[in-house]
Amino acid sequence: MQKIIFFMIILPQFVFAQTPINDEPCGAVNIPVVAAANCVPTTIYQWANATFSTGGTSNASCGGFGNTSKDVWYKFTTINNNCAILFDKAYAVSHDLAAAVYDAESCTLFYSNQWCNDDDGPANYPQFQFDNLIAGATYYLRVWQYTATTDTGSAKICIVSEPNISPAVGKTGINTNFPSTALDVNGVIKIRGGTPANNKVLTSDAIGIASWKAVPVPTKIAFGTYLLPGSPQSANSNIFTKISFGEPEELGVANISASVFTAPETATYHFETSIMFALPTAADVAVRIVVRDASLNIIRNYETRENAASASTEKSLFVSTTTALSAGQKVEVQFYQNTGTALIINNTGSLGFDRKTRFQGFKIN
Repeated sequence: MQKIIFFMIILPQFVFAQTPINDEPCGAVNIPVVAAANCVPTTIYQWANATFSTGGTSNASCGGFGNTSKDVWYKFTTINNNCAILFDKAYAVSHDLAAAVYDAESCTLFYSNQWCNDDDGPANYPQFQFDNLIAGATYYLRVWQYTATTDTGSAKICIVSEPNISPAVGKTGINTNFPSTALDVNGVIKIRGGTPANNKVLTSDAIGIASWKAVPVPTKIAFGTYLLPGSPQSANSNIFTKISFGEPEELGVANISASVFTAPETATYHFETSIMFALPTAADVAVRIVVRDASLNIIRNYETRENAASASTEKSLFVSTTTALSAGQKVEVQFYQNTGTALIINNTGSLGFDRKTRFQGFKIN
């Protein structure tokens, strides 16, 4: 007899601890959609002993949702493409709720589409507005407490088909009644100020004032130029002579003119030059890459020198350097010899085969 009394006392406790009927998607409670421009949440939905859903849906992407969150489910059928879901507190105490809306074929077959919201409504309740839902389709609404250990909750919820609701304080919406940021624009933006023009981009200064700027078209910061075969150049004795090269080998090279490279921007560059010549008698010879400032003053140079070089019918010198340049600084090639007479700088061979007297370079970073 004592055992029978024990079971009668304990049984109501198990009944009280039952999960809510909408603990899983297939038990979702239907919320009717109001065919109007507005609605005030009055119907109270509450739950206790909720558990984490295992109905095959993906986890919600906001509101601190995790595998220990205690959620409940509702569903609604749209009247048209528009829809707004409004929340409010049910009793004196507010709940920190979050919610997600799922597109689904049924309560066991969910699509990948998911909309999630945490604090966009009044009193930091969730709130949704849609303009691209499928009329007549059923959608599922998942609700949970931000604190994962809390398995109880309540809220007033209403769903309206033609939303025309005042936006949250401090937020402005254009073509949306539920802006999620200080300015939320649903549509194409047209800005008339700041001298707009075709292919310009909107650029901000340091304090956030924007204006339209032309998209910079990068010039080719690489070149190669050479002395044409059959076009010799004379280099006087006992002085550095600037070498004049032919046109760049490729089209679109805009940074070299009159055999002088001008740095278009502050960066690190690499340069190489090779000079071929005939040396009739022993002499000192040198080739250098010269860096000038915008006023053409020489600020540094990189030199290869051979003192008392022996006579030769074909001799060459080579210089290679990597150097940092400021925008506007210039680079050229100079040759020195002290034979006492002018020397001829030349190229031999055909145009496509031998370009030994040349000057080339490119930007590194």
